Amino acid sequence: MKKQLIIVGIIVVIVLVAVLFIVIPDVQKNFTLSSLKYFDYENGWGFNPPDNWQIDDTYYLFLSPSVEDNMSDKVLLGISMDTTSSDINEIGQKQLEEFNKDFWSNKTANFSLISHGKKLINNMDSYEVVYSFEPIYENNTIGEELKIKTIVVLKGNKALHIVYQSLSIYYDKYESDIDQSLSSLIIV
Repeated sequence: MKKQLIIVGIIVVIVLVAVLFIVIPDVQKNFTLSSLKYFDYENGWGFNPPDNWQIDDTYYLFLSPSVEDNMSDKVLLGISMDTTSSDINEIGQKQLEEFNKDFWSNKTANFSLISHGKKLINNMDSYEVVYSFEPIYENNTIGEELKIKTIVVLKGNKALHIVYQSLSIYYDKYESDIDQSLSSLIIV
């Protein structure tokens, strides 16, 4: 009888410990993410988007506020997540290889790779690429010059892909808001 109680006691302790290892991280994740203005609990990331930006949850898009004429400055911040086994150097190399493909020479005019390199975002490794171009179709420019910043933030096996896109004339106007927002980024 005493032996059975000891065995039952050990089983109860094992179950409690197992539950704690499952529940406590989930509670911590919820607490950490819920302190942010925007979070994707399922994928385990969140941040504080710029004030007054419109949010499209369907595509994880954040759109600049409307200006006086009720038109947006055509500035967007898009975010997606996947998993990876690559390190930040491999990710950066892959991003740069994309710019050597025919797309950039055949589908754009005045393409310019402005900057690229590793950086820390909220103590997480990331790789940032900034470039500009004019879209073309059948050898004709079809739009104003765009300036784009792509960032891949890596934590463990999670890779958060961030794209900040704007007409070049508005890029500097919102860049500090974007950088400040991304400094609040958390991946759990």
